[in-house]
Amino acid sequence: MKQLATAASRPIPPALRGISARLHHFPGGRVELAASPFDLISIHVGQPVRVTCHGDSLVHRRLQAQGDIDIVPAGTAGYWEDDGPASALVLRLPHDFLRVAANDMGLDPARAALARRMQIRDARIESFGWNLKAELEARRPGHRLYAESLCQALAVHLLRHHAKGKAAVVVRAGLTRRQLARVLRLIETEMDRELPLARLAKAAGLGLSQFKALFKQSVGLTPHQYLLRRRVEQARHLLEAERMPIAEAAAATGFAHQSHLARNMRRLIGVTPRQLIG
Repeated sequence: MKQLATAASRPIPPALRGISARLHHFPGGRVELAASPFDLISIHVGQPVRVTCHGDSLVHRRLQAQGDIDIVPAGTAGYWEDDGPASALVLRLPHDFLRVAANDMGLDPARAALARRMQIRDARIESFGWNLKAELEARRPGHRLYAESLCQALAVHLLRHHAKGKAAVVVRAGLTRRQLARVLRLIETEMDRELPLARLAKAAGLGLSQFKALFKQSVGLTPHQYLLRRRVEQARHLLEAERMPIAEAAAATGFAHQSHLARNMRRLIGVTPRQLIG
């Protein structure tokens, strides 16, 4: 079995022991997944790679791209094979978080379980993941409490949308799927341009204040925070996968200059453009 390399991170605070959100780097080849009491969520980061997954008596082959998500329920075992180097943000949540969330939602905690999902897209899970990683690594007052609240919100979202046997509650909050898709598509296609909040609200067919509140309920971030994070993520892809010069990557993702990109990249993902290009 190939050994995986993990990006360096600070120790997890005692109040959050058992929870992790870490960036893993896989060298390629076969990686075993042992059954565990944790629910795992893997979010592919960076360059696409061909993957073959084996588990639950099935084989799933796909081209894994930036933002593709796998949900692996507690107790699941298997292995996967990457055709080349790959990176993923991996969230590990003790199954008790699901039980607590289920109880708060009026569901039977004993039946709270996630469905096995492969290569899905979920903007809220992606946002929760990066925010949780930042908070677990932070040393700011109150970061433990905020990290716990992020985990709780993530557990609720998972039970609403990814529960086994359709055990999710039907209460919906935030933008509709169609509204969210229109807004996210606009962000992705015009990331290099100025995107006033009013234009995003118009894409959703809503007034400004209503849009801001519903977008945050849907994604877990304000529109500005989400747009900034997506710009940083895309700049990272351009630098790592396409080897684009820093100044060009900054311009292509809507940053005023390369220092503007470097400052936000360091704050959001903990690395600078120069570190990415070596």
